[in-house]
Parts: sequence; structure tokens; C-alpha cells
Amino acid sequence: MSEAAEKPFGLRLYEELRELGGLEPITATLNYADIQRLKAARREDLVEILRGSSDELMRHLAQDPPERFAARMIRSFEQRRAGNAMLVLFGLSALG
Repeated sequence: MSEAAEKPFGLRLYEELRELGGLEPITATLNYADIQRLKAARREDLVEILRGSSDELMRHLAQDPPERFAARMIRSFEQRRAGNAMLVLFGLSALG
């Protein structure tokens, strides 16, 4: 059995996020206990841990390998953050 097959999906996802330099999607939304749960989680357990994520992202959870899912998580987080920044800028310009 390969090392990747022995590791829980959540741990493989966490390691891939760390490798990509993108732990922020989980550290910004999960507390320490939930991050520990994520590391031990099977794929099907992540549905509960990642609740509140976009529907699109959650659809990919069932089929993407951890490497692809990690990249999707980072992209989704960055898009959400950029959208929030635009809302703030728009709000500030409306005040002026």
C-alpha cells in the first residue's frame, strides 16, 4: 500500500495546501480543533468540516484528488477575498 493511500484524505489535503503556500483558506475559517479534525478526516467527513464553502467547491470534493481540490480551495478563497475587497471599495466610493 502506498504512503498516500495510508494517509487520510484530509491530511493529504492539508499537506497539499501547505505545499502550495495556501493554508489561509482553512486557517481563516477553521479553529484549531477543526483543523486537527480535518487532518484526520476521510473525504466524506470533510463535508461537515468544510460546511459553509461554496456549492461549487463542495461538488468537487467528491471526485477531485487532494492536489486538485487544494488548488480549487485556494482559487475559491482568493476570488471571495477579491470580491469582498471590491465591495469595500465600492462602499467607500459610494460614501465619498
